[in-house]
This record gives sequence, C-alpha cells and structure tokens, in this order.
Amino acid sequence: LKTVGKLGQGIRFDGADDYVAPTTNPINGATIFTISAWIKKTNTSNGNIMSNRTYPDASAVSGLSFNYTNGEGNGINDRAIAVIVGQTGTSPALNSIWSSPTDSISQNLWTHVAMVWSNGSNPLIYIDGVSQTVSAWTANANSTTINWGTSALPLNIGASSASYSNNYFNGNIDDARIYNRALSASE
Repeated sequence: LKTVGKLGQGIRFDGADDYVAPTTNPINGATIFTISAWIKKTNTSNGNIMSNRTYPDASAVSGLSFNYTNGEGNGINDRAIAVIVGQTGTSPALNSIWSSPTDSISQNLWTHVAMVWSNGSNPLIYIDGVSQTVSAWTANANSTTINWGTSALPLNIGASSASYSNNYFNGNIDDARIYNRALSASE
C-alpha cells in the first residue's frame, strides 16, 4: 500500500502478509554489499526490512536478513536493528547475529538504517548516519561468511523468504537500496 514516505512515496506494510519481491536479488552470493532504507516502525513487533534468509525445513538456515528486532532473546537487543546470517545449510540450524544497542530505534519516527557487509569482517550498522556499537551473538562460531545455500534465494522487502512465513514488517519503508560495494561512513 502506497503511503507518504520520507522521500516522496513509501510503502506501508501491515505486519501480517505484505511484502515486496524484487525480480532480481543482487546480494545472493555477494561478498561485499550495503543495504539501506528509511523505516518508520508503528509498533514494536519484530520485522524484516530486507531479507533473503530462509528455513527450508526448520533445520537448515541460509541467507541474510536485515531487520528490526524486539524481544527475540538470544542476546539480541530490543528495539534495535539486527543482521542475521545463515551459517549452515544443514541441521542443526545455526546463525550469526549482530545488533545495534537497545532502544536505538524509536517508534513513529523516520529513521535511516544501513548495513555494510564484507566477508571476513563483522557487519557495520548505521542509524541516521551514525556507526553503532554492535553486539554479537552466535549459535556456534562467529561466522562472518554467509551460507547462501544451494539455490538462489528470493529477496523480499518487508518479510523473510516466502518459505518462512513470519517476521513481516509493520510500518513504513521508503528508499530501500542495495549497493554492490561497501559504502563509507560519509556516504
């Protein structure tokens, strides 16, 4: 549903079943990239901003999600931005997770969020252009390499992969972008 965005028109996601599925996925298999968007959360439920992370059978995890998180546990901060990376393609499912500080995202305010990924390094998270001190949690080893799985994963804005039916974003997203390089702090 179109709505007034931060920069012209944005998209309103209802948190139940709305998402946008671009026709291409420029991050699948990538080792360096940046994801950014303007978000306006209207409640505190968890929700994916952009994701191609999937649980094909609830035991294998692959892909990456860039999301708003609240009350997820496992050392993930509340009311924060998180990067969750599928670490294995086999059972048991393992993830590497990094999150911004607790209360780094306010409700009902437009906030610019960005994540810079470069294999071999912890991701960088920026909120309104300010680099965040990132907390890390892993289910096993701290992997800074993404397991992309054996097939191309779909990219969604506002939800996880279509094969994983929760974490729909509730709020507005505008100017979602993917860059095929690591943006600098000044960019």
